[in-house]
Amino acid sequence: MAPRSTGVPSAPFSKFSSILAGPLSGGLRCKQLWKSHSTSYLRLVLQKNSFAKTQLYFQNRALVRFGGLRRLDPVALLEMHEDIEKVLIAEEVIEKRLDVIAARIHDDFAHEESLQVVAILKGALVFMADLLRRVPLRLEIECLNVASYHGGTESSGQVDFLDTKLPDVEGRSILLLDDILDTGRTLEAVTAKLLAMGAREVKTCVLLTKDKERAAEVEADYSAFEIGDEFVVGYGLDYDGKYRNLPYVGVLKTTVIS
Repeated sequence: MAPRSTGVPSAPFSKFSSILAGPLSGGLRCKQLWKSHSTSYLRLVLQKNSFAKTQLYFQNRALVRFGGLRRLDPVALLEMHEDIEKVLIAEEVIEKRLDVIAARIHDDFAHEESLQVVAILKGALVFMADLLRRVPLRLEIECLNVASYHGGTESSGQVDFLDTKLPDVEGRSILLLDDILDTGRTLEAVTAKLLAMGAREVKTCVLLTKDKERAAEVEADYSAFEIGDEFVVGYGLDYDGKYRNLPYVGVLKTTVIS
């Protein structure tokens, strides 16, 4: 493989411009760029070329516009992406799968006058927002602040309920949302808590299910994807509070995990 260029070409960024103007989607354009160029090269291009500034897309296909506005920094986005060893589940794949899960939820709860959804913070936030907008039912949404990872890469084995006031679920059917089914302790503890508070039934829905032996015998009623036993970030999942805003699910480089 040829080494990545670190200098800005004398021509008016012809290769950069041709990639951006090409037939690839926004995310694939960026992927092609950072495969062939270093971050320092892209930084120089962005500083010098207004076309690049107005045309650079990230994986969410949102147009990044500069000038006086600096709400988004494409270089920072590129640097965050460079912490990822591999993209496990692309944004486009997640979107299509959510359509399927939302249709199943609609069919299963269509008889309910109003469905109460309880999302586990903070990991389920992105998943919840994108999934529930696809569910054409009357929804009441509550959140539970629960911690089990405590900033690490493995579940601590202890599930802490951090809220002083819990939602009223007595007599209700509950759809419980979480980002990932790992050891099973969180889903088991929260489900038991909701049933003890008087919920009529609790159905569980997760973005990811790890293919592994669990500490608790629990399976999700709805699961978008099954993955291997590896630590993942993005699409709501974090490492030490970071990477939740990545639009895909990816595996962190081992050099990033301290």
